[in-house]
Amino acid sequence: MSKIVLIVDYNNIFIADNCTAKEIELTLKDVVEQALQVSDTVNEILIRIYEGWYQDEKLTDRGSSIMSKFAQIEPFPNVYKGKSIVGNIDFVEQIYGIDFPWRNTYREKPGPRLIIKKDVHRPHCPNNKDKCPVELLAKFTKKKEKVCHVDGCNVNNMSVFSQYGQKMVDTMACDILTYGEEEDTAAIYVLTDDVDLFPSIALCSRKNPNVKLYIGTKNNKHVQECDVLNNNFGITTFLLV
Repeated sequence: MSKIVLIVDYNNIFIADNCTAKEIELTLKDVVEQALQVSDTVNEILIRIYEGWYQDEKLTDRGSSIMSKFAQIEPFPNVYKGKSIVGNIDFVEQIYGIDFPWRNTYREKPGPRLIIKKDVHRPHCPNNKDKCPVELLAKFTKKKEKVCHVDGCNVNNMSVFSQYGQKMVDTMACDILTYGEEEDTAAIYVLTDDVDLFPSIALCSRKNPNVKLYIGTKNNKHVQECDVLNNNFGITTFLLV
């Protein structure tokens, strides 16, 4: 018996604030159906979800939203060719195999830039840019060195604002390499639109050529990089539904 692992770069594939539970379920089911065709010995599917979970020891609003959506999804058990396929979905907040929450993977960067949504109906604001708080704040964040316009104040964007992000690239890379070395792993599917995981995927293919590797992308924006993986490492790339 063998297993297949799905590594999901969540907010890279599913826009956290806009994607519905049904859309997530349909995408994952499509990938699982593809994965089950890899080997007749597969009896287990592991889905691992990576996102920015914690800030100051508390679950982020985005993390809460993601978990609530996945609570509506029940992809297992799955029956394929008369065989029951078991599996589970893990929300990865820890380094694989180490029971300790790595909060320091949440990084802080100074000085965000705020972009006003063009499709939001604001009939009066564009004509009152010197008074509209939205326009003023957006203008202030255009440059990190932008200084407050109030007389005597030298505060700039970079010193008063910060933005947080947690890509968990290191954790995903660890999982790809770790699962790639396990004898019962038939295939690893990595769902991402970024290229920062490509080195670990390529290394995994060289360390264990028996494990089949697939990359599912949403918008196919890194065509050349994917071609490099296809041609040099035998890694299959495909577009997600």
